[in-house]
Amino acid sequence: MNAFDPCLLPPDEVTSFGNSVPLGIPGQPNEVAPSMLFLACEDASHMTGQILHSNGGDLIGG
Repeated sequence: MNAFDPCLLPPDEVTSFGNSVPLGIPGQPNEVAPSMLFLACEDASHMTGQILHSNGGDLIGG
């Protein structure tokens, strides 16, 4: 998600985007991409049914 796209967020909400996660900042693509790459490569070949939470420290479903 590109928070700076005016079609997605009103300008007054852009400055606070990401503040609600424990790390206090929105995740950047280069912080999330390694998880996706890992799942797509041979190193993850023995993993099944796993979820990697690249979410800035938010607890989801638990």
